[in-house]
Amino acid sequence: MSEPTYLKVLSKTGQACHGGEFDYSPHLPSENGPGLELPQRKPALCKSGWHWCSPDSLMHNWAVAGMQVYEAEPSADVTAFDNAGKCVSSSGRLVRPYALPQWWIDAMQFVAEDIPKTPWYTCQGEPNPEWKLFLADDWASAWASARDSARDSAWASAGGSAGASARASAWASALYVGAVHICDGLDLDIATVAHARARWDVWQRGYGLLCDVDGSLYVYGVRS
Repeated sequence: MSEPTYLKVLSKTGQACHGGEFDYSPHLPSENGPGLELPQRKPALCKSGWHWCSPDSLMHNWAVAGMQVYEAEPSADVTAFDNAGKCVSSSGRLVRPYALPQWWIDAMQFVAEDIPKTPWYTCQGEPNPEWKLFLADDWASAWASARDSARDSAWASAGGSAGASARASAWASALYVGAVHICDGLDLDIATVAHARARWDVWQRGYGLLCDVDGSLYVYGVRS
């Protein structure tokens, strides 16, 4: 039976992502080998000592944006993993960086780089001829025209335009990163991925997306 793998999740500033103010920076591994041994502490799960997680629980329970993950060697008194995939020991050391899955790296890049570069509400790109496009002199009027048409096509909307627009853009972002990055490599329906790409493409061209009705995207924008 192989030895279990233990992980430590740290922030970019070298502190534990899930509690505590200890600075791990002097204890990080380097090209010369493992980091310095951590000082002795009384091990008590969720109270004191040095806490570690299992690889199986990392992405489900402990992943946070910007995390730096390291493989670790706990001291011999390490406890068994609990149901959350966590354990504790009186000491230990960080051995080497732990490779995160590519889908996580791609998703974090999308959130950190691609979303901020999106030309929100600028109508920079050419509209897709497959859209049901509604243009007006201002964004609120364009949104209202798209809403009225979509409602007439058997879709009822609620709430103000600002809140609905924010929800629509957030949903498009979440759908895209989920279908294209997080589920990359899984047996996901091709139509679902294409739909996610099509929704996000609206925002990338600087238009607003209200909804889709029977596969048609209801898009709004301002006249140039």
